[in-house]
Amino acid sequence: MINEKTLKDAQKIMLEILIEVDRICMKNNIEYWLADGTLLGAVRHRGFIPWDDDIDICMLKEEYNKFLEIAPKELKEKFFLQTSKYDKNYNFLYPKIRDRNSIFIEKYDSNQEKFHQGLNLDIFVMDRYFIRSKILYRFLYFFKNIKIENNRINNYYFFKKIIVSFKLNICAEKILKFFLTNKKQNSRLGYRYYWKQLYKYNDIFPLKEIEFEGYKFSCPNNTDAYLKELYGDTYMELPPEKDRVWHAKEIRLNEKCFFEKELERTGRKLYEEQ
Repeated sequence: MINEKTLKDAQKIMLEILIEVDRICMKNNIEYWLADGTLLGAVRHRGFIPWDDDIDICMLKEEYNKFLEIAPKELKEKFFLQTSKYDKNYNFLYPKIRDRNSIFIEKYDSNQEKFHQGLNLDIFVMDRYFIRSKILYRFLYFFKNIKIENNRINNYYFFKKIIVSFKLNICAEKILKFFLTNKKQNSRLGYRYYWKQLYKYNDIFPLKEIEFEGYKFSCPNNTDAYLKELYGDTYMELPPEKDRVWHAKEIRLNEKCFFEKELERTGRKLYEEQ
């Protein structure tokens, strides 16, 4: 478990990342909003959930694409936009903004990973759908996201292998693409990767502002509906200590990760495509 002082110092760095992302978004008219645990922290604690060790934001696909194009040119040098384009060993489907002078080792990683391991902010993307049934959406979403990952075989490996063998995951993805829409009226918003929640467009837009650690950031229009969809009706209640989840098994500040050391050793540019 991370000691309290280290966590508080890490949260200050992550807040700096969020402030920088907000600056870029405001300058370039890019809409984003606080999401997931960060939004819950803003509503329930007016800042970080006391044990939280990352920051989550979300964007619509078109805003997300614009941000990915602009961020490498505008981010302060102390931060790094991490995607598989600039970090070939990074295998997540969403980008992160990393601090370049810290090490954040997640529970399932080692301190020898070749991808960038700085403190981070997660950027998730949502698509618009004209699908109404949450049951149908979640069924399709479940199948779409099934993949065989050799380094993460679990108890469902055989089940996953059957689905992938019959290409049911590809069929589900194609069906979901059929439901994509550019219309705002009566549309639903769903995460592109990892989460199965489905939101009403009007519960998110127009965006509002909310206080987080003494600063104002964008948030969904109806935070109550948003958080109930994620966490249920009791989201304002503190969970028991055993259910207070953090991501890191180790945080080291003022230290370069392997990725940064390799940049210095090879002279490779930070945003050189790999």
